[in-house]
Amino acid sequence: MSARARELRAAATVALTQDGFNALDSRGPGGALDGRFARSAVNEALGTPARRPPAPNRAPIDFKVATWNVENFFDSVNDPSRTDERATGGVIPTGAAVSAKSAALASVFRGISADVVALQEVETRALLDDLANRIDPAPSHRVFVDSGTPERRIVALLTRYPVLRVVNHSRESLGFAPGTKDAAFKHHLLEVELNVNGQTVVVLVQHQAARADSPGSTGDPTRAFREAEARYARDVANRLRAENPRLPVVVMGDFNDQSTDASVGDWLKQGYGSATQAVPSAQRYTNIYRPKPGVELRRDFDHILASPDLAPTARSVFIHHEARRPGLSDLAPVEATFKL
Repeated sequence: MSARARELRAAATVALTQDGFNALDSRGPGGALDGRFARSAVNEALGTPARRPPAPNRAPIDFKVATWNVENFFDSVNDPSRTDERATGGVIPTGAAVSAKSAALASVFRGISADVVALQEVETRALLDDLANRIDPAPSHRVFVDSGTPERRIVALLTRYPVLRVVNHSRESLGFAPGTKDAAFKHHLLEVELNVNGQTVVVLVQHQAARADSPGSTGDPTRAFREAEARYARDVANRLRAENPRLPVVVMGDFNDQSTDASVGDWLKQGYGSATQAVPSAQRYTNIYRPKPGVELRRDFDHILASPDLAPTARSVFIHHEARRPGLSDLAPVEATFKL
């Protein structure tokens, strides 16, 4: 069995549903493979590559992507097995409040009209579907990662393009031991392979560990987590591009780090481009942090990174500051358009 096949058996795989994908753990009862593979994942495990080289002699197309941390997009169910209440101070939203937030998020996404949307902090697949169904036209392909843990601020993806393969890396070891045990991802890393008009594109949806620095502190103890999460994601991207050097890769999400921090900067050192660098520096922020009266820190935490061949084609890059408001999200959505 190839190393890639073993990885598919060890990582999360996908089950095809009527309107999208749910990421599942690949291990069934007794450690056996779950039988509900997407066909492309089965083909790859058997040695038939799902990935194809770019289609020759086709006209370039616009490929618009967007990312947004929709901050605590929780349902109105008080589930004691989940930890969502911790993020909201024990407050469970009403059904009306959930519906209103879903409608407001959909309004923003309708205005952006992206081909691929990466989301962070979505609690359930039902919430993702409700949001997607409010977008016109509704994205026909939906990917939701069920982490299987009480942490329910989950990453997801909406797209108009067919999904070829999904891998959930969120349970993988990061290879270092802060404290007393080896660490896995604080949030999630999702790998989604798309068929974009005959060309394979991989999107990595990243939600890195939250910051723990505060005024007067000597440092952020979670920085090592973010750097390890980013290093793992780069290894995934580098392996994919080693197999296919022309493969377009987009990495986007809430990094909880700025472009000057190592978890973002190390991508740039490897030749990836940051789409938001096209935004004027005064507007290049997605979050405003007010640690004390009179102090305002504008931070660029949300990024769209593209592989070396794809990055130079970026244009029409926007940070939608108007969407960052109380009750919706403390972070602004980011969009960018590439040529494929």
